[in-house]
Amino acid sequence: MHVLEVQLNGETLALVGASDALMFAAHLNTSIEEAGATLGLQGMRDLGGNRTSHVNWLPFLELSHGDLVSFYFFESKTATAPIEDIATDSEEHIAEQAEFEEELKSNPPTTRLIEAIQPDATLQLRMPGSELITATLEGGREFIAFRILWNQWRPEHCHMLLSSFSQQEALVRSGRKAWFQGTLGVGERCVVKVGA
Repeated sequence: MHVLEVQLNGETLALVGASDALMFAAHLNTSIEEAGATLGLQGMRDLGGNRTSHVNWLPFLELSHGDLVSFYFFESKTATAPIEDIATDSEEHIAEQAEFEEELKSNPPTTRLIEAIQPDATLQLRMPGSELITATLEGGREFIAFRILWNQWRPEHCHMLLSSFSQQEALVRSGRKAWFQGTLGVGERCVVKVGA
C-alpha cells in the first residue's frame, strides 16, 4: 500500500495510509493571527458496500517557528492505525453534519477583523533538487496553507499545493496565490519549515 511518513523535527508522527484508503491528506497551516502553525493528518476509507469512513491519524498539532515537517511517500506493508475512524453513515457523523449545516445557516462565513500576531509568517518548502520556495503573506493575505493529498484514482503520486490567501479569497474560493503546485512521487521526500 502507499503511505505517507510524516516526521516532525526528525521524529516520526505517523505512517499515514490504509489498505482500503480512498484518500489521505496532510494539512499544514499558518496565519497572521497565530504564533506558529498547525498540522493535521486525515483521510477516508472504503468500508465496502458503498460505505465510507472519515479517519484521523493526528488531531491538529500546534507547531512552533523553526519546526521542520518531512513528508516521505513510499510503499509499505504497514501503516499507523488511525486514532479516529467514523463511518459516514453512523449516527455520530450524521448528527455532526446536521449540527455543522445548522451552524452555517445561522452564522454564515464572513470576513472579520484579525489581530496581526505574526505578520511575517512563512512556510518554506524544500523539494529534492530544487530551490527553496517561501510562501509569505504578501498582498494583504492572512493565511498560508500547504496540502499534500493522495487518492486511489492517481495512486502513483501525491498532489501538493502551497498557497496563501485572504479571508475574502477563501470565501469566494478564488484569487489565492499558488506558490507551488506539483506532485510527490513514490520514493520522494519534501520538507516544510515553519517560519516567521
